[in-house]
Amino acid sequence: MDVKISYRIPNFIDWTDLQDVPSVYPGQHVVIRCYPHFKDDIVNRMTQSQETVEIKIEYNGGKVKNESFGFNMMGRNQFVYTDIPPDEVTSYTDMMHNTQLLPWLVTPEDPIVKYYTSQV
Repeated sequence: MDVKISYRIPNFIDWTDLQDVPSVYPGQHVVIRCYPHFKDDIVNRMTQSQETVEIKIEYNGGKVKNESFGFNMMGRNQFVYTDIPPDEVTSYTDMMHNTQLLPWLVTPEDPIVKYYTSQV
């Protein structure tokens, strides 16, 4: 069975083909990696919103299966301190699981960085 997978995020990414899988056998699982490419203006978003990813799976020469899932898109100055589900958090360390990523949120173009470097 020839399988074609594509996805879109309405208002952000148009239908994008991911990968064609030449054959999938009964009981077999296939993992398709997806690295979405947003337009450059995505960095101007200042607020979070609930968005939806739509997935289209085409197989057997014309049959189509549609799936979707929601996700919380953060604004550019917002940060997710943990990606561990709340019912699995057992300590303060779990609640701050992503803090090692905080330095990556600072760039030379940030207004506050520009301000302090101009003061120096």
